[in-house]
Amino acid sequence: MIPRGIPHAFKVASANARVLTLLVPGTAEAFYRAASEPATAETPIDANVDFARVRTAAEQTGGMKLVGPPPFAG
Repeated sequence: MIPRGIPHAFKVASANARVLTLLVPGTAEAFYRAASEPATAETPIDANVDFARVRTAAEQTGGMKLVGPPPFAG
């Protein structure tokens, strides 16, 4: 559990991972839709995250403040 207002990051370190994230209240849907693209069977696993896109999505959807790159490499 990560309380509201606490800086955090997460990293998927597996090519076969499945991640289930629950947000309560569920107010971040617009952010995730703007910051990402739906996965398909052909979607490559890419460690190069477009942080400019993530930052823009956070600014446009409100409620989130990006405080820097994740505290880990890659």
